[in-house]
Amino acid sequence: MLYVIGIGINLFLILLLISKKNKSLADKILLVWIITICVHLFLYVAATTLPKESYVNLFAIAPLLPLLHGPMLYLYTASMTNMLPASKK
Repeated sequence: MLYVIGIGINLFLILLLISKKNKSLADKILLVWIITICVHLFLYVAATTLPKESYVNLFAIAPLLPLLHGPMLYLYTASMTNMLPASKK
């Protein structure tokens, strides 16, 4: 039940970030990170409640999602502190 509440809070945060005007790069990175967290929570809830035989391919990506949290944290903090490397363009 607690995971479902977490999904609801994540969806609310996604709605807030999408509706924000003048999004910075940090806001966009945070939006992608929160979407990743929401998908991860949804897959966990689905894996515990739905039969696994019908959604095996969908549950195969669930263990890989926690690997994205570290790079997303790095990108978010680097963009908030203006320490991202300059683009080559």
